[in-house]
Amino acid sequence: MDDAGNGRRGLRPRASPALSEAVERAYGLSLAAATDLGGSANLNLLVPAADSRVVVRVYRHHVTEGRLRAIQHARAVVSEGGVPCVAVVRSAGGAPYLHLGEHLVEVEPFVESDAHMDSLPHIGAGLPMLGRVHDLLAGIDLAATAHWVPPFANSVDPVGVVDATRVGTDPIRSWDPTHEESALADAADRLAAACAEARTPFIGLPGQLVHGDYWDNNDAFRGGELVRVGDFDFMGVRPRIDDLALTLFFTASMSPDAFDLTKWRELAALVERYDAGTARPLTATERAALPVAVARQPLWSIAMWAAHLDDVHTARRHLRGHLVAVQNGLTILAALDQYQAALA
Repeated sequence: MDDAGNGRRGLRPRASPALSEAVERAYGLSLAAATDLGGSANLNLLVPAADSRVVVRVYRHHVTEGRLRAIQHARAVVSEGGVPCVAVVRSAGGAPYLHLGEHLVEVEPFVESDAHMDSLPHIGAGLPMLGRVHDLLAGIDLAATAHWVPPFANSVDPVGVVDATRVGTDPIRSWDPTHEESALADAADRLAAACAEARTPFIGLPGQLVHGDYWDNNDAFRGGELVRVGDFDFMGVRPRIDDLALTLFFTASMSPDAFDLTKWRELAALVERYDAGTARPLTATERAALPVAVARQPLWSIAMWAAHLDDVHTARRHLRGHLVAVQNGLTILAALDQYQAALA
C-alpha cells in the first residue's frame, strides 16, 4: 500500500481485461504473453510485438495529461540531442497515449540491456550523459506549461527544509516509535537544521528542469555502453546539483565507509566525469553547494514519503535502516569545509 497524499497519488495500476482490450484496439497488441517488468511507480508490461518487443506503461492516476505531455516533450528533447532515450509508439490513430478510466497509457520500444547504473564503472560511464541531459533540459521553456513540477518526488527544497522535515518527523513520533525510529526523527530534525544553516551556497543558484531520479535501473547498459535513459517520472525544476547529488548519494551509500572523508575524495572523480559531459562545467559556487545537497538527500524520505504515505506500515518499512543515511548527512555537515575542499 504505497498510496500517498490521502489517495491523491493512487496505487500502482494492475493488468486488467479493460487494459488488454484498450491496448489491442489502439495499438494492435495482445497482452496475453505480457510480463510485468516491475517498477515502483507505474505498471510496466513487456509485450511481444510483430518483429520486436515494446513496453506498455500505465501511469498512476495522479499523472495528468499535462504532466505526461511534459514528460514526453522532455524525453523527445533529450533524444533529439543525442541522449539514448526512446520515443513513444503512437496508436493506430496517431495518439501518443490513451485513456483508461482515470489512468493514462503509453507504449515505447523495449531496449535490450545487460546492466544498470549501480556499479562504479557504469556510474562513471553514465555521469557524462547526465551532464548532457542537463544541458538539453536547460533549454526547455518552463513557461510553456504548469506541469513541470511533480506532486511526488525524491527531493526536498533547501528553502523550508526544516518545516518540511518536521511534517515527516512529527508522524514518526506519533507511531509509538521504536528506539531507532525515535533516533531517526531526532537526527532528521538536526540534519534539516544543519542543512538550513549551510544553505548559503544555494542562494542565487538557477533552477532548471532536471531528470529527478538518475540512478540504477533508470539507466540501462549493454556491453558497457549506456543504451537507455528512462523514467522521467520525478522530473522537476531545481538546481542541477540536486540531481547530481542524488546520484552521488546513492553511489556513496553502496559502501559502508564511503562517507568517510578519505573515501569521499573518490567521489571527486565522478564529479569530473559529470563535467566531461556538460558544456557548462560546475561553477565554484555549485561545487561548494554540492556536499550540502548530498547531505540533504536522506531528508526527502522523511519530508516526502514518511510525511505523505497513507499507510503507516508502508512508511515504517520505507524508513527501516534509514538512520544510517541521516547520520551520514550529519557527518558531511560536521566537517563541511573539508568535504567542500575535496570537490573544489
